[in-house]
Amino acid sequence: MRLNPEHSFRGLLRVSRAGMVGAFASFAFLVIWAASTASNVGIAMFDTATGWFMSNMSRDPMVVALIQTATSLPLTISPMSSL
Repeated sequence: MRLNPEHSFRGLLRVSRAGMVGAFASFAFLVIWAASTASNVGIAMFDTATGWFMSNMSRDPMVVALIQTATSLPLTISPMSSL
């Protein structure tokens, strides 16, 4: 039996395309992915709004930096608490 390189490449390409979007076929994965994406967008919006609000309240860059640190530090440290 002789292998046809073109046929093998098409099969590989078909498998890799299915692998890229294959996880979205699972409803549970799709729901978790959508919730995670929405949460990340919400966090980014909150961080931006907090920075703008604090820069309007105080022109001191240190205050703005401290508020940004105070809001993002728990999200940074909480994954490390399980170690």
